[in-house]
This record gives sequence, C-alpha cells and structure tokens, in this order.
Amino acid sequence: MIPSFVAFDLDGTLFRHTGLTKVSRRVCEALAAAHRAGSRIVCASGRPWMMLGKELLDAPWLDWRVGLNGSDVTDAENRHRLLRPLSKAAALECIGTVRHPDCHWDIAVPDAFYFEYRMDHRWMKGPLRNLKTVKWDFRGPLRNCWHVPSAMPYAVAADTILKIEVQTPEGPIRERSLADLRAIAERHGGLEIAPMNYGIEVTSPGVDKAQTLLLLLEELGIEAASGVAFGDAANDLPMCGKPWTFVAMGNAEPQILELADDVTDGVAEDGVATWLERHLGA
Repeated sequence: MIPSFVAFDLDGTLFRHTGLTKVSRRVCEALAAAHRAGSRIVCASGRPWMMLGKELLDAPWLDWRVGLNGSDVTDAENRHRLLRPLSKAAALECIGTVRHPDCHWDIAVPDAFYFEYRMDHRWMKGPLRNLKTVKWDFRGPLRNCWHVPSAMPYAVAADTILKIEVQTPEGPIRERSLADLRAIAERHGGLEIAPMNYGIEVTSPGVDKAQTLLLLLEELGIEAASGVAFGDAANDLPMCGKPWTFVAMGNAEPQILELADDVTDGVAEDGVATWLERHLGA
C-alpha cells in the first residue's frame, strides 16, 4: 500500500552526519518512487529551510518542509504557509538567563538564522565536530545564516522568533541550563524543550514536528493514518504514538527505538530506502 505521505527527519535519518546535506542516491530514488506513486513527501526537521542543502531544495519530489521542529512550514517554492512563533518575552528570558562561556545560542526567525558560533570550544571536538558544515556547508556560505558575536540584539530586534537553541557541552553545564529553561517555561505557561546530543532546543508550547504535521495534513486533506514518518532523535519523539506508522532508524536513541512502531536499518545503511523498498515496492 502506498502511504498517503512520507515524512522524515534529516540529521541521523537522511543525513549520515550532523552538518552534512548529502542524501544517498538510493534514498533519493526510493523517495522519488514513492512520490511518483502518489505519496506526499515531507521533510520534518529542526533545521530552517535554508539549511536543507541544495540537493533537497532542488528535489522535485520534496513537497513540504516542516522546519524548526514545527515552528515553520514552507512549500517547494520557499513560501511560508504556517508560522508558529515563540513568545518574544520567553525567548529573551531564555537567552538572557542561560549565559556561560562554553555555551552559545542559535536563533531562528523567518528566512534568517543567527548563531554565536565558536570552534574553539573544547567540547566542539565531540558531538559537534561537523558543526562547521552545518553553518557554512561545503559549497560556500548558507543563505541568510549569520555568525554574530551575540544573538541577543537580533532577538530583541526580531518581530517573530520561531525557535531558539543553546549549544552546550554534556554534563553539569547542560543540566543546569536545562533546569533554568524548564523554570522559565513554567513561568511562561509552558514551552517545548527538547534536549539533544548537542544542546537544547526550545519552541512555543504545543509546537513540535507531530502537531504541525497534523495541521498540515488536515489543511491538505491527507489521511494521517495511512502515512509513515522516520526519525532517530529526541525531537522526533512527538511523532511516536500518532495515527501514522512511526519508523525508528537503527541508529536511533533508545527511547525512540522503544516507542517506534517499526525499526529499519541505520542511516549509514540507507534505512529509509530499506523500509520503503520492503513495504512499498519503491
């Protein structure tokens, strides 16, 4: 049975390493085959649309982008179809409270991304060794992605803040940052806080990949129950337990593997293509 839609995360699901933008030929062919058969193809990522990479942005089979963990939906022409912003007061309090020499903030607004990026952090040699390619890409600067000494002035000036994230080393600094952010969330009536392997992502209450995907499917008149979604990390957790089939990558975090409806090969083995080929004849 051809699914009504195929949704997928990027880092660890389609991209083999954080910071890359290359999709394997096998995965591209499987997604293109599903698209030709009638599936709507949706990227569901924490990245803004500008960071998807030229290959995905030019892919004729990619219909929709649910970006910034559900804070932004763009179509194939890069037009914003849905924005779900953060409270500016909450965002400014988060950025102003969690300040440490070994941390830096990223701030996403419509069509721009600001980051306090430092390669000289000792912990950058660990999980973020590829971060340079996230920010600049192998083929040159990414459009509208700005390296700034402090993100705070840009947050103050912004009319709309879609997502913020603090990059932290693992250990006490991250735990303290997480506790501070959860306290701020409580004061502001809740925020979505997703600890990741590189830091902590923050979006508006009730805003995550799954809820925004549901809104998009409803708007398009697409049946949710007959679709499939792929993921591997904490910000994919909301996509578990929904009407669609959720498939964990073989390299997924333990909590994802435990809650998934199915498990496929890891990203290095083209797990998205493995599942599509087996179940859909793609």
